Amino acid sequence: MVDAKMDGFTASRYDHVCQAGSSLDCFKHTVLIGLLQQFTQDASPFTYVDTHAGRGVYDLIVEEAKGNFQNGIARLCSRVAASGVANSRCHPLQEYLALQGQVNKGTMPPHPRYLGSPCISHLFLRPQDQAICFEYAVDMHRELVKSIASMQRHHPHARTTILQENSYWWLLHHLPSDVRRGRGLVLMDPPYEPYDEYMAWNLYALRHLYHTWPASCIAVWYPCFTDEQTEAIYLQFLYLDVGDILIADFGLTKESVVGASLQRSALALLRPPTTEQRLNEMLQDLAQLIGGADIKVFWISQWSQRRGF
Repeated sequence: MVDAKMDGFTASRYDHVCQAGSSLDCFKHTVLIGLLQQFTQDASPFTYVDTHAGRGVYDLIVEEAKGNFQNGIARLCSRVAASGVANSRCHPLQEYLALQGQVNKGTMPPHPRYLGSPCISHLFLRPQDQAICFEYAVDMHRELVKSIASMQRHHPHARTTILQENSYWWLLHHLPSDVRRGRGLVLMDPPYEPYDEYMAWNLYALRHLYHTWPASCIAVWYPCFTDEQTEAIYLQFLYLDVGDILIADFGLTKESVVGASLQRSALALLRPPTTEQRLNEMLQDLAQLIGGADIKVFWISQWSQRRGF
């Protein structure tokens, strides 16, 4: 944080509704479901932490949402129904669509509501698991509480705690010792307004959790604006000295980019339970269904070797 000239925290007023259900949201949530599937294969309990949870459920009919979801979740639903691709129940894409359909049963038009990461994770929780979701903004925190309450009807035994706090500070100073001793999955998906400040906090928390929560997997989502910016992130990951990090990079092609306000993003996975091959296969399926995407899945050590570091 000192190197990044960050000594405080600025809360953003960003509302994720403008990106809800977009192609890049489909990417992020498909990977998240793949991770949750892996975590629930082990009978031992785990804690899911969502650092920037948002509203939980998004109304795709509102004007702010109309620019992106048609080429994302709407296209994905129609093409899976038509093609039968990813028709295995255990496939993360099929599970993703099943969860979205669960809260849209009998609605008109189809799929007017979209589940965000806190609600997706809530529906995966077993009686022995728990989720801790953070939302700092007052209005979105209020909506998140309502969203999780509505999920209880579908999944009454799940335990999700919602905190209106600075998630980074909580992870650094208030993470309970019993949680640190167990398994964990942390999703860091901040608004990146401003980008440098949130990325600095991500890196600081990532390194801290590497040392203090050894059985945790940390997933950091980030937007990709330029090649120079992403190369700089790779270097920062390398210099953290936290072991290898698996990168999943998802960029829309010209055929699928129409109307998209953001065209490329990535997830950095520290200590992932999934393999490079499995992650690549699920993302290739997703790319095919949404109309095309450039997929890159690699370890930071591989990138470092190619660059001669």
